[in-house]
Amino acid sequence: MKSSIFYSFVLILAGPVIHSQGQDRYSQIVKADKPVAWWKFEAPQDGAFLDQSGSGLHARIQGVVAAKQAGPRPSDYPDFSPKNQAIRIDRGKNYLVVQDPGADSVLDFKAGDGITLEAWVKIDDPLSGSYPYIIGKGRTNNPGTHRNNQSYSLRLATAGGKTALSFFFVDPTGLTKHIHEAGHRWTSNASVPADGYWHHVAVTYTFGQEKSLRGYIDGKAVPGKWDLAGDTTAGPIVDDDELWIGSSVGGGATLGASLDEVAIYRTALSPEAIKKHAKVDIKVDHFAFEEIDGDLPSDHVQVDILETVSAGRSWKFLNKEMSPLYQTDLFALDRLPQKYNNKGLIIDRPAPSLIRLSSTVEFDAGEYEFRIRSLDASRLYIDGKLIAETEFMNPRADAHQEYYRLTQYGDEILSLAAGQLEDHQKVVLTAGKHNVVVYRLVGNKGKGNYLGEFNVGYAKTGEQLKFLAPERDLDYTDEGWLTFKNEERQRLIDWNQRERLAISQAEQKYWQQRHAWAKTQAGPEIDVPEIQDAPSLKSNLDKFIFASLQKEELKPTGQISDSEFLRRVSLDTIGTIPSPKLIQEFFELPKETRRAEIIEKLLNDQGWADHWVGYWQDVLAENPGLTKPELNNSGPFRWYLYESFLDNKPFDRFVTELSLMEGSKYSGGPAGFSVASQNDVPMAAKAHILGTAFLAVEMKCARCHDAPYHDVKQEDLFSIAALLKRDAQKVPGSSTIPLSTEEVASLSVKVTLQPGSSVKPKWPFAQFVSATDADHPVLAEEFVRNANDSRHQLAAMLTSPHNKRFSQVIVNRVWAKLIGRGIVQPVDDWEEAEISHPELLDYLSREFILSGYDLKALTRTILLSDIYQRAPVPGLLADNIGAEKFRGPIRRKMTGEQLADSLYAATGKSFGSEKLTMDADGKRPDSIFVHLGTPERAWQLITVSNERDRPSMSIPVAQSIIDLMSAYGWRQQRQEPLTHREDPLTALQPMALANGTSSLKAIDFSDDSALTHEALQDQPVEVFVEHLFERLLTRTPTSNEREMFSGQLRKGYETRIVAGPEAVPPKRMFRSGITWINHFHPDADREAMDRSREILEGDPKSVRLDPDWRQRAEDVVWVLVNSPEFVFVP
Repeated sequence: MKSSIFYSFVLILAGPVIHSQGQDRYSQIVKADKPVAWWKFEAPQDGAFLDQSGSGLHARIQGVVAAKQAGPRPSDYPDFSPKNQAIRIDRGKNYLVVQDPGADSVLDFKAGDGITLEAWVKIDDPLSGSYPYIIGKGRTNNPGTHRNNQSYSLRLATAGGKTALSFFFVDPTGLTKHIHEAGHRWTSNASVPADGYWHHVAVTYTFGQEKSLRGYIDGKAVPGKWDLAGDTTAGPIVDDDELWIGSSVGGGATLGASLDEVAIYRTALSPEAIKKHAKVDIKVDHFAFEEIDGDLPSDHVQVDILETVSAGRSWKFLNKEMSPLYQTDLFALDRLPQKYNNKGLIIDRPAPSLIRLSSTVEFDAGEYEFRIRSLDASRLYIDGKLIAETEFMNPRADAHQEYYRLTQYGDEILSLAAGQLEDHQKVVLTAGKHNVVVYRLVGNKGKGNYLGEFNVGYAKTGEQLKFLAPERDLDYTDEGWLTFKNEERQRLIDWNQRERLAISQAEQKYWQQRHAWAKTQAGPEIDVPEIQDAPSLKSNLDKFIFASLQKEELKPTGQISDSEFLRRVSLDTIGTIPSPKLIQEFFELPKETRRAEIIEKLLNDQGWADHWVGYWQDVLAENPGLTKPELNNSGPFRWYLYESFLDNKPFDRFVTELSLMEGSKYSGGPAGFSVASQNDVPMAAKAHILGTAFLAVEMKCARCHDAPYHDVKQEDLFSIAALLKRDAQKVPGSSTIPLSTEEVASLSVKVTLQPGSSVKPKWPFAQFVSATDADHPVLAEEFVRNANDSRHQLAAMLTSPHNKRFSQVIVNRVWAKLIGRGIVQPVDDWEEAEISHPELLDYLSREFILSGYDLKALTRTILLSDIYQRAPVPGLLADNIGAEKFRGPIRRKMTGEQLADSLYAATGKSFGSEKLTMDADGKRPDSIFVHLGTPERAWQLITVSNERDRPSMSIPVAQSIIDLMSAYGWRQQRQEPLTHREDPLTALQPMALANGTSSLKAIDFSDDSALTHEALQDQPVEVFVEHLFERLLTRTPTSNEREMFSGQLRKGYETRIVAGPEAVPPKRMFRSGITWINHFHPDADREAMDRSREILEGDPKSVRLDPDWRQRAEDVVWVLVNSPEFVFVP
């Protein structure tokens, strides 16, 4: 308390308040009424929003409060500055704290005193909780305060779906009586509109004077009633507890909306004065769908968005200007671009939103058919005239509905998806250019923003349907849709990256400056050994290794060949074996520089991100579920991982963002890391993960008792949990040993925290970095963003350049992943581990800091070294004696992800998986049923098994890939963090590869296979065999191998091609009629079982190749894929 008061006192002495936006009219109106506290929410200073009244009651940020949001602005709010700023306070323990200066302060009211509480509020999303707070004094649950000490408050009442005004205070008898007897609550009959617009709210009251309460919404008096304890002549409780803005009750009643211009007056302002404060000029005209301002593009389709439309299931809502969102080339969407905050983190779009696609399209004269498809309401306009529309989705979402019986259109028309609505109409058009505009309402409040397939097809009467587009000619077929989806996927990856990098430039600058400071704190240079009589060494790190080998009279292994190097480095950077194109490019480079040049190319490949995500999903226990949450399900923060590695985000920034847990929980943001379903101490689970991932401190045992074999106590784990919780953490009843006191006392483990005890937020590892070390500050003052937020404190401790443990752990993780064994082993638990090369660890750690925590720079250093490019030590495993000498790398087997990705990349096929969702028609909430899209790389997969064991809930293609990966170590459940996967030598691995549905499907010579394409080329059989070896094993065959496999294929080779391309059937998509809402239906089970049998038969074989010869070619590929050479990293 003293430090907080001192903090406020310093701000008071800081000088007069300066209005950075100038004196707008609203400020003049408020000042004239003499508020005693007034927060405009301009940019915070030193973690606080300044009090503009002159009372010095600055509001300190607690948790996460989004500043610099657009506040009320002209023309809808004519009294405000065009650059007026506001704040958003999201749900959770996020609020502003104002210290009471002490007895008889301007914040203390008694009977006879008048009070006015006012604010501007904008509600975008449904509010949670019964009474989310705008402002209130007392009832904070702070230590030493009474739980009923509500002096006064302005809240919103959400019962019955309303957002009514609520004024609440407790009289002095509340210190001894129940709050229902002493707590006086007035609630308005009218609601604050939850329409995404700013609205003025106010209450005026004279304490002790009955019938004096007045409530106002947008300057108009609203009736209400005292619905708890009645009107009274009593005054309120008076004490020195804090005043909070945006929450109450210990952070359990947070607003979850935007706020601006919060003020307190020591008088009951008149209705005339309130009206002056609430000048609103919102246009009440409805959205004009028939009209569009300006010229439409003619070379692309412009996609615009209007977020938070006021009506959920109606086309009637207030007119607002739409914002540019995206550009594409068809009147079609499969996904929307991500939405990002100013840190470049994924955040949720408010629901519902309105999407508009528009372009000028040229038509010949004649009659046309237009076909629009959507999961929810959509409309097609041409030249301002409504042509076709789909109705609103039926929101019913229980699981006992009818199975979707999908209309079968044949090969010439795009097939219909489950739940998809359709309208097709005919219209006569004149020759020339026409304005085409399509609208789609996306999302419903409380149910997320799932888009599904949305498209428009058209055709002149009697002709082939095409996708509607200004320039592109693409058939409206399954094959056309698949082509568009593949292109759109890459277009969105590129678009999202440009958007988040552009919006986060200020954030990038902050980290650049912070890294410049960190370099000055990296410590002295590490002496590199002088090597005598040594061969040419590629890097300094080789000198550390070679010096220790010389000391023990050991020799390193020899260098691997260029082909072996290319295969190894490709697997270690992009997670797949090299493509024929990459092999060709590599061997066309000069021999002296080709390894360095290919390293650079691979580090800049998009596959770098694909490869690293799977590793960190294990380490960070990313564990989303497709259906209702089970134990320790997390949010799907995989997209945050992917984008971080795609952007090569500095690793200290990555860990900071992960620890702060901001952004979206269920759409891929780092807030997904905060989720641990069905866990009574979710932040303890996250503390355990952070400890192993970034400090190599194992704290799993500390959940219930002090660790018996580690220097870790229960208090250490729960202290970090409290830092993450931003509050004291109670030890739950589950954190105990189910034995008697006497039995526990006889054990080697000690229970030092009893269930029910409370642990305060505190950094427990002073041996790594300390906040009290004045000579080595955790962060320079200019980089401390929110000193009072315990998550910020934790993130700073973890990533401080003075916390050498952090940088050492990360470089050791990368070293172990590339070399096969850590310098410190095991990499995630250093309690009793020995450091094989401490100077090398210090050297790499310092270089990592100097690089700005650049993971690619660290990887480049290791990849360019001699030790990486040497042959594995024969027969040596990571935990064998001698492995720590690093004569060469440890031989590694492909991970499950590498195996699946490489197998399908080599055969040129996509996984062909279903969409990963049980909610294909988008009727269930995102918090329960996630939508993870169609997987293209292994990290995008998720366990699809279901505890209900219902055939209708199976996803067979995805399951077949998962079965293969699981045999090679992939985890279907990640309830706990894991660094090193168990890799037992069992028959399951070769069986899964030799006979598994997924591997056989990949090998099948189907019409979409690169192997089939290779077999159709005009080339000698020996060249065909060479190309198979190159594609699958990254080398040419030996003469014996060439002759042996050519002999298998020579018979019938000249007559292998039996049909031309015209025999290839059109591509068709499998369309399922099953979603969650009908999975109990018998037809859903029948479809699922039929589909599973179909998958077991493999891909349809190409009709262009002779069946006998094709079978022998597939056998050759099977032999190569099942060789150890395919599975092991060179």
